Amino acid sequence: MLSPLLLPVLLFTGQQAWLAQPLFLLLHASCSRHQALSFMAARPIWPGFMVSPPHCISNPLPDSLTTQPGSSIWLFKSPPLGKKSESKFIEEIIGEIRRLIPKLLHVGENIVGMDENLKKVKFLIDTQSNEVSMVGIYGIGKTTIAKVVYNDMLDQFKRHSFLENVREKSKDDRGVLQLQEKLLCDILMEKNLKLSNIDEGIKMIIKSKHHLEKVLIVLDDVDCPKQLKKFAPNPEWFHPGSIIIVTTRNKRCLDVHESYSSYEAKGLAHKQAKELFCWNAFQQHHPKENYVDLSNRILDYAKGLPLALVVLGSFLFQRDVDEWESTLHKLKTNPLEDIQKVLQISYDGLDDKCKKLFLDIACFFKDQDEKFVTRILEGCKLHLKIGLRVLEERCLISIFGGTIRMHDLLQEMGSAIVRQNYPEQPGKWSRLWEYEDIESVFTKNMGTKSIEGIFLNWTKAKHIQLATEAFRNMNQLRLLKVEYNMVKLSQDFELPCHDLAYFHWATYPLESLPSNFHADNLVELNLQFSNIKHLWKGNMCAKKLKIINLSYSSHLVDISSISSAQSLEILILKGCTRLKSLPKNLHKLECLQTLSCVGCSRMKSFPEIKGKMGRLRKLN
Repeated sequence: MLSPLLLPVLLFTGQQAWLAQPLFLLLHASCSRHQALSFMAARPIWPGFMVSPPHCISNPLPDSLTTQPGSSIWLFKSPPLGKKSESKFIEEIIGEIRRLIPKLLHVGENIVGMDENLKKVKFLIDTQSNEVSMVGIYGIGKTTIAKVVYNDMLDQFKRHSFLENVREKSKDDRGVLQLQEKLLCDILMEKNLKLSNIDEGIKMIIKSKHHLEKVLIVLDDVDCPKQLKKFAPNPEWFHPGSIIIVTTRNKRCLDVHESYSSYEAKGLAHKQAKELFCWNAFQQHHPKENYVDLSNRILDYAKGLPLALVVLGSFLFQRDVDEWESTLHKLKTNPLEDIQKVLQISYDGLDDKCKKLFLDIACFFKDQDEKFVTRILEGCKLHLKIGLRVLEERCLISIFGGTIRMHDLLQEMGSAIVRQNYPEQPGKWSRLWEYEDIESVFTKNMGTKSIEGIFLNWTKAKHIQLATEAFRNMNQLRLLKVEYNMVKLSQDFELPCHDLAYFHWATYPLESLPSNFHADNLVELNLQFSNIKHLWKGNMCAKKLKIINLSYSSHLVDISSISSAQSLEILILKGCTRLKSLPKNLHKLECLQTLSCVGCSRMKSFPEIKGKMGRLRKLN
């Protein structure tokens, strides 16, 4: 039986329930009692949190504390009994608390018409049954419906997972592995779980059934049966009482699995559609005077499609009657069957910089960290603070939790805009992101000055030899990312791109950057796992360069040239095993905030950190 010291105590404060959770401090004899930590430990329950004051115990530990592996306690050992510092211990507790707190998904503002959908989906789920409920949602607004259902049922499950954008992230094996790892981390409540292959992930998901309670899982945007087989093909994989929800554009995904009940989400009824449109067009639930007839005509075109209602309403907000009439004229020539052209009305109203920003996000930066995107694209002179606000006001993007999000239909619209003038000539597109198109451009030497960005993941590609002139005509290239080692470069490879702001080439194969490399506008240089020995010769102008990441570049021996990067904020040299020293004039990098040399096993000396490096906050 557990000692009373180990038993949590239930407390009530008003309407809120709290659970006091034991926290123990193991103090060495050299520590006086008043040195004991005075923080509180919280362990969450739903809907409240568990908190407790610390308890002080002496050495040795009570038998009950050392012999009850199932007890939920936190134990801090003061040095020399333990190696962790107090601050590290507190960080771990905070991290554990945050990991365990159920997080409601963001579903946007002014959501209407969800009550009926929620009711119908829950009708397909028997929460009182010991059976595994498996429900598929297809049709209009399916992801929003799935999020609402997930949030509504979250308090009934200790273990839960919401996997977003399964279709997009499952394009290669690495993406499938990452999704499986997230799913297992969520339902096993573990941190940093890693898988070696997809089959291992499938076995672990099946195995988890035998020692877990029921789980709530949502797989968002599955587009083929093959994907379901890797995550949740049948109820035998899961503990009784579990609920599995799948959203899909392809109803056949559900038809081939008899276990799934299906629900078709349809467009909003007129009253609901009117309310959603008016909230976005007028910031109220009904049309303003003189706009009633115009609003009804817009509603006739939108056909109850939530995304069209939101985008059109946001676009027409605070516009006069003439602009409304002009928009209706455009809708007459682009009926809703071509929804992308209807949505493009909002895009067409942007200025050139906002259009460029929208296309960059659609092609390259969807679901990316806002700070990362801002840092890179500010280097392209796109005025991100204003631009992101405009796109968000037009409902062309949303920003939540520091992540830039975009609806799939809007992303597809962006891709279509890039292709529309030259559908069969990718060398004339402004952005390239599909392997087949990039291969065609490189192997046929079709690159032109129109190309501003190339993002390439070659996980399924064959070896490609890039000739010296591969980038010769791409003199407006701003963004270049290569993620795989299936590319070979000639030794005289050239990159004549003066506007390059982002250069990310994992496993870069040459010993140095091209002789004609221009860093004038470069903001981030990422050459992880590269063959690089030194960056560049002489003092290259790199006044905008803020991040250099050369992690695990095992051939790197010289980085003396970085002294020209006076704006450098982050320098990562992790795992550069042949690097013996840092530049003696490192102190000239006055903007440096983070320096990581972990795993630089041959480094013999470290330069003096002088007063001018006052911004340095993280040194490993």
